[in-house]
Order: sequence, then C-alpha cells, then structure tokens
Amino acid sequence: PLLADHIATQRQNPLLMGPDEEALQWVALAAQRHGWDHAVCRKTRHGDREVDIELPEMPVAGRAVVLMDDVASSGHTLARAAVKLRAAGAASVDVAVTHALFAQGAVQLVRSSGVGEIWSTDCISHPSNAVSIVPAVVAALQGL
Repeated sequence: PLLADHIATQRQNPLLMGPDEEALQWVALAAQRHGWDHAVCRKTRHGDREVDIELPEMPVAGRAVVLMDDVASSGHTLARAAVKLRAAGAASVDVAVTHALFAQGAVQLVRSSGVGEIWSTDCISHPSNAVSIVPAVVAALQGL
C-alpha cells in the first residue's frame, strides 16, 4: 500500500505489472487500492542471471507501466520485463520494489533496459528509497 500511494503521486492511472507470477499478490493489492489495471508476466528461469519473460495478453502501448516486485537483487528479471514492455510500446516503464538489494551493476542494468524511475521502501537503505515504512511500523507498534 505504501508503494502504491507513492506511485499515485508520480503517475496518473498507471498499469501495474509484476515481473513474474509470484508478484501477483502485492501487485493486485496495490492496484485495487487505487483502481488501476494490473497483470503479471510469466517468467522462465534458466539460471541466476538468465530469464525469459512473456508479457500478459494485455495492451501496454501508450501506457505508463510500473513494474512492482518485493525484492530486486540482480535486476535481470526487471530488466528483461522492461525491455519487453518498451518493445510492446509502453510510454514509460518505472520500477517500485519493497526491498532494494541491487547487487553491483544491477541498477545500471535496470536503467539500461529503459526504466525511468526506481522507487523503493527504506526497508533496506538504498539511493532509490522513496517511501518510508517507519510510520506504518510505529502505527503497528502503537496498536499492540
């Protein structure tokens, strides 16, 4: 929800896209919060750094797409999905992740794939941190 609220301040009516089926649970929740369209890609992994991505049967041409995932580490899945989305005509592709691990060279890989903005929560300190989880943690603790 925190990332969804941040995206709402940055993009009008984006298409939220999970880079793989595992992301459906949080992509659907974030999209529902703001009434946005959403979908997930199909990923086939051939190793730690080699993946194939198949876009869903949903038009992306002219849309602002935000790839949303829980963890970004090597960046290969996000980069491959971004390349496919740009080739399919997406007007823009941004990334929103909860945990920005980003191994060495990962941010450069993601950016070189056509991604504009990278937003993350401060669960892990990273230059892409745009959303603080502190207020949510405080509220949860006060509720105990």
